[in-house]
Amino acid sequence: MIALDVGGYMGKYIKIFAEMGCDDIYCFEPLYYKECEHVSKQLQNNTVNIHLYESVLYDDGEYKITIDTDSSSVFGDVSNKPHKNTTGISLKNFCSKKNLNHFDYIKINCEGSEYKLLQDTHDLDITFEEIFVQFHETLMKDETFSERDRILNLFKKMDIIFMDTKDFHKMILSGVP
Repeated sequence: MIALDVGGYMGKYIKIFAEMGCDDIYCFEPLYYKECEHVSKQLQNNTVNIHLYESVLYDDGEYKITIDTDSSSVFGDVSNKPHKNTTGISLKNFCSKKNLNHFDYIKINCEGSEYKLLQDTHDLDITFEEIFVQFHETLMKDETFSERDRILNLFKKMDIIFMDTKDFHKMILSGVP
């Protein structure tokens, strides 16, 4: 099984996906990379291959990420705020380089980039068994709400159900998967 973790934060889902039996876990986390690396080293004796990327999965290019206690994002205003420079890779180029077109699990918690990644997943015909998305509407501009609705309707036509990552974590803790 293969998992894609976009916004690995402190590495919690690396551990969850490993416990669920994933053989390969691809994790993107530009700010808390060291924490993800620590979790990865704890799982070294397992048969799981953990691939960590200290970058964003969005578009190819250079980005400035705001560093905030609540949410850090490539969409934040970096003037007069702490930020980190990082690189990005598009989902298309990442999947092409890794020869991937299917994931068993996708978890997206990327502070505003989720709608573009969902659109890219659809456009690239990437298949998956389950997808978990935390939506960040407080980072959205007014025009983005119609884009959100368009993308969510696109996935509804495909009989895909969205579950917030917080609900997914509760489900995992109760032993439901």
